[in-house]
Formats: sequence, C-alpha cells, structure tokens
Amino acid sequence: TTSWRDSYENGISNIPSTSSWYVRQTSASTSTIASVDMYYGNLIIENTSGSAWSTSLAQAFSGSSSAAIIKGNFDIGGTNSTAPVSFLNSSTSAVPVQIKGNLLVRNSHTLNIGNASNDCSGIKVEGNVQIDGTLAYGSSSGAARTIYLNGTSAQTFSGSGTVSVYNLNISNTSGVTFSRNLTVSNGVTLSDNAQLNLQSCTLNVLNSWSGGISSSSTVSGTGSVILSGSSQQQLSGKTAFQTLRLNNSSGAQMQSGASFDIYKALELQSGTFAINGQTLTLRAQSVSNYAYLNNFGGNTGTDSAP
Repeated sequence: TTSWRDSYENGISNIPSTSSWYVRQTSASTSTIASVDMYYGNLIIENTSGSAWSTSLAQAFSGSSSAAIIKGNFDIGGTNSTAPVSFLNSSTSAVPVQIKGNLLVRNSHTLNIGNASNDCSGIKVEGNVQIDGTLAYGSSSGAARTIYLNGTSAQTFSGSGTVSVYNLNISNTSGVTFSRNLTVSNGVTLSDNAQLNLQSCTLNVLNSWSGGISSSSTVSGTGSVILSGSSQQQLSGKTAFQTLRLNNSSGAQMQSGASFDIYKALELQSGTFAINGQTLTLRAQSVSNYAYLNNFGGNTGTDSAP
C-alpha cells in the first residue's frame, strides 16, 4: 500500500473520492494497509479467505504522526466477504482517522477502536453511521477512543448491530439524528450550537456531559438522555434538553458556568441532582405545555440547590 501511496500520480491526496480501494484477505494472500500520510477514495475491507480474519498491526490503521483520510465511504465487510472481518484502528494521531463519507459496518463484521494492547484516538465521521455488525472500543486507556460526528450537513446514526462507544463528540450544527439507542461509557461532548435529535431513542451516559461553551447545544426528540453511571457524574457547558433523567445513586453535579434548559422533564429516578449554584431552567413551550420535575412517585431521586 505504501508503494501505491508514494507513486500515485500528482500525490495520493489527489485520489478521487469516487474511487474504490479494496483491501481483501484471501486464502492465498495477506493484505496490508497504510495509515500515515494516506488518502483513500472509498475504502472497502473484505475477507474471502473462508475463515475469520482479525487484522494485525500491519493490516490495521496505526501510527501517531498522522492518520488516514478516507474521502469517500468506509465499508467494513463489503459485498464479497465470505467470512467475518475484525478491523483494528490503532492510530493515535492527534487528528484521528477521518471519514468524509459514510461509515458502514456490515452484519457479522467488526470495527475496533483500539483493543486491549493498542490505544486509539478515535474516528471522525462526516457522513452517516450504520452499524449492523459490531462497533467496539479497546480497554487500553492511553487514548481518547472518541467517535466524532463532525459533518456539515445532516447525519444519521443507525443500524441493528452492537455498538460500544467510549467517548462521543458531536459538533454538527446541521444535526445528528439517532434511530437507535446508544450507551456512552465515558463522556459526551456537544459543541456550540450542535444539534442532536434522539427521536424516540435513549442515550445513556455513564460519566460526564459537556455542552456548548459560548452557545447552547440542543437535544431534541421524545427520547431521553439518562445519566446512569455508578460514580457522581459531572455536568458542564450549556445544553437545552427535552427530557433529562438521573438514574445514579451517586448523583450528578453541575459544574461552574453550567446552564441547562429543560423543555419537558427533569426525571429524578435515583440520586441527587446537585445544581451547585449554576443555572437550571424549566421552560414552558406554551401556556399549557411546560417542563416539570418528576421523582417517579416513590423513588429516591432529589434535586439540591444552595
């Protein structure tokens, strides 16, 4: 792959986004792949060897000085695979692997954001995300392992597969729409004016929440953001929620400068929601439709303010 990279006419950065680059494991060959200083059009990872293939470091995204840029779609599994692919992204570049098009992980195939032995800074996706196979993150804790949804036009996150996310960062001001439930094991960050539409889905957050700094981020839809960690969760920035639920016996605490608007309900299922001298506003959408506090009638959730 590096030979193609170094010999591409006018430089590999000029490869068309409509081109297709297949990395295919067969029974007679072992595929390799380049990451540092590498550009792809559409990148398709396939396995026709007849047995499961887990990529080695030589067959994975790796390196720290730069990361691959995929100008089209990134397809794990493709249409020709006859056995599962488990592809590893272990790039620790400060700027993660960038996918300018869509990310598709097909049924029975896996994309690993790091593993037990290798860190990973994450991936940036500007198009849609569809996980019908498995999206997983590694247990090695030296890097962020962040999924960035940073498109400039509307994005969707969908699929029927298994998804594990360590950190989620949304900066798309045109909106990201979920059509599946999601659990984030560490932190969620929404940038200034970022838009997240849960529709009727649930976003479980096990650690921190960070909203916009100068301008509020927005979570819309009939679904809920649920703070469901096991230690006290730290909440910062500015966010407008529809329904925010606390289901953590250790509670959650707003940090300095935090400002949350609630347009439907703050649901106190378990634990103490500590306002901590910050701004929490229950908003009215109309004279007959206003936000409320709900402690689930007999459960132990409370709110506290100085």
